[in-house]
Amino acid sequence: MKNQLVYNYDDYKVFILEECKHQKITLQHLSEKAKIQKTYLSKVLKHHVHLNEDQLFSIATLLCLEGNEVEYLLMLLRYQRTQKESLKKFLYQNVLEYKKKYLNLNKRLAAKNIEKKNNSLFLQHYFLNKMIPIVHMYLCINEYADNLKKLSSKLDLTASELSFYLKVLMELGYIQEDEQSKNKIKLVDKFIHISSDHPLSKQNHINWRLKAIGQIEKANVPNLIKKNNSNNKGSLKGNKTANIDNYYFSATVCSDQESFDKLKEDIKKLIVSYNEKLKRVDANMVFQFNIDLFEI
Repeated sequence: MKNQLVYNYDDYKVFILEECKHQKITLQHLSEKAKIQKTYLSKVLKHHVHLNEDQLFSIATLLCLEGNEVEYLLMLLRYQRTQKESLKKFLYQNVLEYKKKYLNLNKRLAAKNIEKKNNSLFLQHYFLNKMIPIVHMYLCINEYADNLKKLSSKLDLTASELSFYLKVLMELGYIQEDEQSKNKIKLVDKFIHISSDHPLSKQNHINWRLKAIGQIEKANVPNLIKKNNSNNKGSLKGNKTANIDNYYFSATVCSDQESFDKLKEDIKKLIVSYNEKLKRVDANMVFQFNIDLFEI
């Protein structure tokens, strides 16, 4: 069974517990193989006690970690174990640098590398025309993939518009025609991601922010929570709407660099975790999810 990505974790204990659960390894089995008393191992994983490097190395090996993954876990041990604040900050920066080097969002999302596709014209259509990815995501729902007329009605598309969008998706290899019915589509690939340095990335982000602005403008103004003008030091209390379904959040926050970096990493973890969950759900809706985090 493939390991969970160790670079997603800031706590080696949490990783061990979750990886054992993922691999269906009991604490009894782990303690026996690592030659650590079960009671002590249990105490370490649940309290403010730490393993030594030899013990953690043994456990990492048993969990089938390799090379840089083992080094990263040992780095977390050093970071969590030290009591000296200056050293702790130094080690934390090392942890962040390791994450940056080995934890690339493009790799974690396990998406097809669409930049290798040769048809740049159709790729431009996909990322510069918001309706094409919307159609693509609706085709992940059986109800619409099996009934294109229903999809046209749902998105208020003419037959020619839908035909063009389907052609783009077929050229890119994300869908196929159903051989038995012209009113059905077979989904080939639903996970798409381009790197942040791709020429289309910037405009793609802008397009979806404009879409978000349009949605906010449609929101019922009386439902907008009044802005809190006080400084949000150490707090993420901001402005959000009280709409039943949609959710908007904005905040200007006073922070330090370490907290900013931690929030950024937590957001990345959330994206990866939720992406894995979405692979297993029986989809029945499409939604848009944008995140912005930047220094002012």
